[in-house]
Amino acid sequence: MFRFTTAPVFCSALALLLSQQLAMAGDGPPPPDCEMRPILGDVNCDGLFNNFDIDAFVLALTFPEQFALSFPGCDPMNGDANADGVLNNFDIDPFVELIVNQPRVSADPGGPYSAECSGESIQLAIDGRCSRSIDGADMQYAWTSNCPDLIFSDPGSPTPMVTVPSTAACTQECVITLTVTAISPPAGGTGTNVNQRATRITITDTAPPTVTPPANLVAECGTPMDTAALGNATIVDACDPDPQVVVLDTPTENGFVRRWTATDACGNSASAEQVVVVADTRAPVIECSANVELTAPSDDGMPAEEIPISAGAGDDCDPNPVLTDNRPKGMFPIGLTPVTFTATDAAGNAATCIVNVMINAPTGNTNGNTNGNGNSNGNNNGGGNTNSNGNSNSNGNSNSSGNSNSGGNSNSGVPDDSTRPPANTNSSDPAADDGDQAQRDRRFQEEYVVSVMRTPMCAPLGFAGFGLMLAGFALQRRAWRC
Repeated sequence: MFRFTTAPVFCSALALLLSQQLAMAGDGPPPPDCEMRPILGDVNCDGLFNNFDIDAFVLALTFPEQFALSFPGCDPMNGDANADGVLNNFDIDPFVELIVNQPRVSADPGGPYSAECSGESIQLAIDGRCSRSIDGADMQYAWTSNCPDLIFSDPGSPTPMVTVPSTAACTQECVITLTVTAISPPAGGTGTNVNQRATRITITDTAPPTVTPPANLVAECGTPMDTAALGNATIVDACDPDPQVVVLDTPTENGFVRRWTATDACGNSASAEQVVVVADTRAPVIECSANVELTAPSDDGMPAEEIPISAGAGDDCDPNPVLTDNRPKGMFPIGLTPVTFTATDAAGNAATCIVNVMINAPTGNTNGNTNGNGNSNGNNNGGGNTNSNGNSNSNGNSNSSGNSNSGGNSNSGVPDDSTRPPANTNSSDPAADDGDQAQRDRRFQEEYVVSVMRTPMCAPLGFAGFGLMLAGFALQRRAWRC
């Protein structure tokens, strides 16, 4: 009765019937993309959808009851009767009714629709203008949904706006149903007055967050480098108010790159970077030890290694700045020597400080005091005393350490007889005269300790009182101003 072929199914019995026999009507012309949607079925009851020839529909249109009776063992049939994407179990009888009692209207809700999550709610337009009226009757539209929070801007319009509240789900789905009713059938109109059809709205979150980094910049080494100091990225996600954020710094040759990565609750992620150049323009901080003043052990000065001077330095960027100084090699000379310490960091920035080193000359003439003083080296004989001229005493003992000058007295530590007061000649008692003479000798015996460093101009100030008793003499110390 009918043949099977491999040609795809592009239309159904209803589509063919409507395309050949029905006139389009309704609220204005349908949008240009309206098309007939196929209805698939198991025509020969083999459990599979079939590609079939038009001959079967010709038979159904001509002899519908005979067409239905040709499937005595196929009840019900399995197919997507309402094109909602779900397989339906249905009897063949509705197809007979479809042909015999044709509906006056055909609902078409359009879709399926999809939208990207975009904040607290999503708005999209739906279009039911592909709905048709067979006999030109006016149609009434009614939209409903299985999502209780979904709002139609005008449920009675063929093209309302739909508002769908966002949820925490990464995929949100609602079914919307359009019911079309013929409200003004013309005279003689036949068929049912109501038709209904459903479609889906799917809301997904596939868009990553928006990451806007702060501007690239140059930062001074040693200053804070955290996001509070250098700026933070601005991160916004349409559906997740609190996406997860990871900040990672990657060193570069002259700084680092800071990267922000934001991931929302649905696993969508985005990244952005800030380039930071770190500059070192500040010198190290250097600190020197205090100035020093020392007395040299000799006229040659003082060895450098005995001078207690030093410096320390720190730098914000270079942990080991280089320290150098210009101290003399070997000996510090008599007098003032400024020593400059310099700290230099890896970037070439330098800082200096100065330590003043004062080296004083020796405090006395050691040769004159030890070798020219007859009191220390000239009294080695048990019985005799060496005089100030270094001549032999009455016992014949010579002063090996006496003065060697031609005058005999210029470097002596003891005054000669010319400076001593004369003896008391008024006394008639020789013993008293001898006692007075010894007292005068003790009184005027002097130890001259003169420290002359840079100038020979010295003046005596006076005697300091009795001191050491040596060989019957009281040694006195005389002060000098030089």
